[in-house]
Parts: sequence; C-alpha cells; structure tokens
Amino acid sequence: MAALPYVNQSPSQIANSKRHFDSAWFIWKSLAWLDYAKRNTNIAALQYAALELRQGIEQLWFDMIVVAVGGRLDAKEYSHCKQNATKMYKIIRQLQPDYQKLVRFTNICCSLQPNLPRVVEWDIARLMRIHGGVAEYLHFSACRVRLLKSQSGL
Repeated sequence: MAALPYVNQSPSQIANSKRHFDSAWFIWKSLAWLDYAKRNTNIAALQYAALELRQGIEQLWFDMIVVAVGGRLDAKEYSHCKQNATKMYKIIRQLQPDYQKLVRFTNICCSLQPNLPRVVEWDIARLMRIHGGVAEYLHFSACRVRLLKSQSGL
C-alpha cells in the first residue's frame, strides 16, 4: 500500500477509504482516527484508532505466521487461537525463531542484489506489549468501573 496522508481526514474519508488486506491499511486507519481524535477531542475516534491498531498488529501476526510455516496453516488451529490472545502469543513465540531466521536469510540474499528492499524484522515482544496496551483504550471504561468497585469494596 502506498503511503497516503492520514492527517486532516474526515470520519467519512476514513470509514470509506478503499480497503486493503494488509497491516499497513489498518495502521493508516489508526493514524487517521488518532489525528481526528486529537483535532476534535473525540473519545470515540480514539477508540476506533485503538481498534484499528490492534487489527493492524493482528494482521501483521497472521502474515508472519503464514510466512513462518511456509504457507501451510491449519485453519482449525488458527481459528481456535485467534479467539484467545494468550494462545496467539504462544504460537507467535513458538514461530519466532523460524521467522527471525527467514527474515535474516532473506535480507542476506537481498543484499546480493543492489536495489532490493530489506525485509523488516519486527520486534515481536514490543508488538505484544503494544497489542496488550491498546486494550486499555478499548476496554478502559469497564476497567475503571471494576477498579472503582474493588477500591470501594463493592
């Protein structure tokens, strides 16, 4: 996906943007919603930004898993783990060494040809921290209510 400007987009422009099936599209939407949220002090847009960011990370993980297993992905296992972040994290951690080797090998091969782009080796632990942290923005109201109840003894 070509880098599109995400600043000064309206909710209609963001919601109606042409759909792309890659993580960059979700990240673009997240940035556009975040920009809108800042410009308009809009909490709903902040939640949309958080949702799109999580979707972007999850799409990136899906792509990484498919690459790490050589394109062979058991649909039943994937659908089972996608409902549970802990299981998803476990699978990603298991595949991380293969993913890292593949990215490093690919970059070594690409270095032999002058104009080929490098493949990004994503910091999986950092992505997991961001993924978990974004949940605070999606569920913060419920978290605050639970915290207040626990502090008040209700």
